[in-house]
Amino acid sequence: MTCAARPARPTTAPAAQGALPPDYGGGALCAGTHSCEHAASRAGSRRVAQAGAGSLTTSLACAAARAGHVQNCPIGQNAVMASYAVNPDAVARARQLIDSRQIVLDSDWGKVQPGAAEQNAFLESHSWEEYAQWHLGLTEGTSDHTKARYAFVYGDFRRVHRMGIIACQYRAAEWRHKEIELAAHELLQRLDNRHS
Repeated sequence: MTCAARPARPTTAPAAQGALPPDYGGGALCAGTHSCEHAASRAGSRRVAQAGAGSLTTSLACAAARAGHVQNCPIGQNAVMASYAVNPDAVARARQLIDSRQIVLDSDWGKVQPGAAEQNAFLESHSWEEYAQWHLGLTEGTSDHTKARYAFVYGDFRRVHRMGIIACQYRAAEWRHKEIELAAHELLQRLDNRHS
C-alpha cells in the first residue's frame, strides 16, 4: 500500500477516531489505507490522543507540517521522501557567524526557531539569497526563491543557535540525510571548539 501527503483536514477527526489535540498545528495527513492519523510538528512527531482508544504514537509521519519536507510513513508502507543537497553558502555563512561570535549557546529552539511570520518579515527586507544562507539544506527538485526550496534552518536570522544546529543534525540523522547531518555535525564541533 502507498501513502501520499494530502492537504490537512480540519483539526477534528470523525467521532470514531477521536479528536486531534488542540495543539495540532495542521500540515498533511496520511492518505494511505491504514486507519491512523499522522501529525507532525515542526520539531518532529507527537502523540495523537484518541478519545476512548488510548493513544497512537506517530513517530513516523507522512508529511511534516512547516518543515518543508516529506518524511517516511510507518513501517510496511511506501512514501516519497524529499532529497536534500548541502547548501554551501549556508555552511560558509554559519562558519563566519560562529567565528565572529554571533551565536546563542543555550536557547529553547522550539520557541525561537523562525516561524512563518518571522520568515515573511525577513523576506520583506532581504533577498532570497540571504534567506537561503540560513538553511543548511536545499530541497532537490524545487524552484529557487520558494520557501519549499530551503530546509534545516539553524539560526534566528541574526545569530547561530547551538540548539538550532543540534536540531538540524538530529533531524537529518533521523531521516538519513547524511550530508546534511555531517555538515551540521562539523558546524557544531566548530562552535563547541571555539566557544567552550
